[in-house]
Amino acid sequence: MMKHLVRSIVLSIALLGALTLTSGEASKDRTVCQLCGMDASKSDTEFILYLKTEPEMHACCINCARRLIKKLDAEVKQVTALDCQTRKHVPATEAFYVSGSKRIPKGSMMPFVFAFGTRNDADAFKDRYE
Repeated sequence: MMKHLVRSIVLSIALLGALTLTSGEASKDRTVCQLCGMDASKSDTEFILYLKTEPEMHACCINCARRLIKKLDAEVKQVTALDCQTRKHVPATEAFYVSGSKRIPKGSMMPFVFAFGTRNDADAFKDRYE
């Protein structure tokens, strides 16, 4: 019984160490979401935060982007959102957003919010997936 308990503890410590190592490696890759570790470059809802003093940071979704912006505050000089239609980044403050659609984006976390460069594209998406 004691032997199994010791093995369980050792296995738990090993797994924790592996998870910590993985998290540390992921944060060095700038295309990985800097908050949750998902591959932001494969996300349909990617955001990029351009910072004043460091290279840009990627976020897989609007929630991770929001939390990173709150954390970094004054260091953020610009944020772009991936246009769901054109697959190009647009300034986040100029984008049109659709939430609550039936479509589930790839590589994103809830709440699912899609960005578009034009209102027409956003309305067409909304009509199609509502």
